[in-house]
Amino acid sequence: MALGCTAPDAAMGGIFACRQLAFDHGEEPHPALAARLPEAALVRRLYAPWGRASDAYLLVGPDLFGSCRLENACALRFVTEDGVEAVVEVPEAAASRWREARAEAARLLRDAAGLTLSEAPVAPGR
Repeated sequence: MALGCTAPDAAMGGIFACRQLAFDHGEEPHPALAARLPEAALVRRLYAPWGRASDAYLLVGPDLFGSCRLENACALRFVTEDGVEAVVEVPEAAASRWREARAEAARLLRDAAGLTLSEAPVAPGR
């Protein structure tokens, strides 16, 4: 499945957003998502083995792989040094504060389970 992606945003820590380009059965992207991530802004491509909903998009970058639903929630995925994946769900409106969510998840994982978040990125579709 081809996803169209924005250029990395330095202000957001180098992450970029991706949305599905084509759907089965003539479905179109959600109009609000198409307005937020217009075709002209999608300068890169990411290939994933699974399809997304018309209102879903990804946030991808160093130390982050997030799956979001427009006006709903984002599941932010981080990996520990032991290879365990941690998922933190935040409101979609708060996704831009992913670094704060990562720092809090790191603190909780360290205190509760002795785990340390890795600097390695989480692979899409993992």
